[in-house]
Amino acid sequence: MRILYGALWGLMILSVMRTTIMVRRRDTSEFASVDGSASLAVLIVALLLGLAMINPRTRRVLMDMRRSSAMVLLIYFCIGLLSALWSALPAFSIFRAAEVIAIFITAYILMSRHTNFLEAERTVLRVLLAVTVLSFLQRAINVGISIEGLHTNVYTVTAGLGVLYCFGESFGTDKARKKMLRRKALLFLFFLGIGTSVGSNIGVVMGLMVMMMMLGFGRVIILPVLSLLLLVAFLSGAMTDLLTSTVFSGRSIEDLSNLTGRNVLWAAYLDGFAQRPFTGYGFAVGARLDTFGVRATTNTHNGFLEAILGMGLMGIFVLLYYVYALIRESLFARRMRVPGAIGMAGGIAMLMVNNNSKSIIGGAYDPTHVGVFVMLAFFHYCVYRQAQVRRQMQDRAPFVDPRMAAQT
Repeated sequence: MRILYGALWGLMILSVMRTTIMVRRRDTSEFASVDGSASLAVLIVALLLGLAMINPRTRRVLMDMRRSSAMVLLIYFCIGLLSALWSALPAFSIFRAAEVIAIFITAYILMSRHTNFLEAERTVLRVLLAVTVLSFLQRAINVGISIEGLHTNVYTVTAGLGVLYCFGESFGTDKARKKMLRRKALLFLFFLGIGTSVGSNIGVVMGLMVMMMMLGFGRVIILPVLSLLLLVAFLSGAMTDLLTSTVFSGRSIEDLSNLTGRNVLWAAYLDGFAQRPFTGYGFAVGARLDTFGVRATTNTHNGFLEAILGMGLMGIFVLLYYVYALIRESLFARRMRVPGAIGMAGGIAMLMVNNNSKSIIGGAYDPTHVGVFVMLAFFHYCVYRQAQVRRQMQDRAPFVDPRMAAQT
């Protein structure tokens, strides 16, 4: 079995390498053509799905998913498969949906093996760091090392998740774990900083605020954060050149006010949705089309818009229900005060915020999905499940009349 799980981890890392340090450049119009890289992607997906089918743990994992929000997200991706029936590019929708399903199920299979919380936590942090470093190397190799060249909303996603989890979980724990988490937080913070992603940075700020409120520091942290934001807004008028050349990676104030052109794309996509509101254009297809009066791109730069454009009202309703269920589970885990709950709450908050500027949850595969799905699997197997166990133990505890307890 070690060989089997080793093969699964190897294929997951290979999928990240294929889309980072091994990525090839080609014209956007050639996205559906099958070259060497696309053939490798097909092979990876086929092997992952094949190994999942013969893995004796898969059936148990699917049963476990039924008791959590993970099944809702899996249903969403399965609707993506069915969208081939009305997709503008049926084969493309089938493959992209199958690809993300393969990565998603494999992440849950791998994390289901962990019975030790600290071991599982270390695994998640290693995966987040591996995705972050490989994505950073892709930018450094293909674009060059500069503020503008390293700007991305790819490795900043996994770096931001690492910062939030490590920082949030470093409170109220033993010295050894606190030291490890704080060191990892600084490492992830380095990559978050050099990525200069406004979307990721805003997501991290929101995640920090959520965690601080859970830790009881809400009143202490919210006022300074709001004051800092006001100060930045005030100084931006006098420091435009400095801010645009550093924090915003060479983008002008006009670019920022237009969300770097995203608002033009989003307006066009919403017009496209109005034409096919119930079914959309097929999973992962919408942004690839040039029929909306804007140039074709790789994704909509918004996971929720990806759902509504690709699968219409049906897709967005399922995705929004998943978000609702996941947030409920996160709050429940915090109420049960289990390890990992605070760090995961911050990470989930960041994902939901950043999903408005990048298709993290709702769209086709990109390298961040490996880190995100492994972290979600960790949450369901090692955090949410422990919260459920603790709740069951509380429900089974014998009732003690406080008057009787006082007499004893």
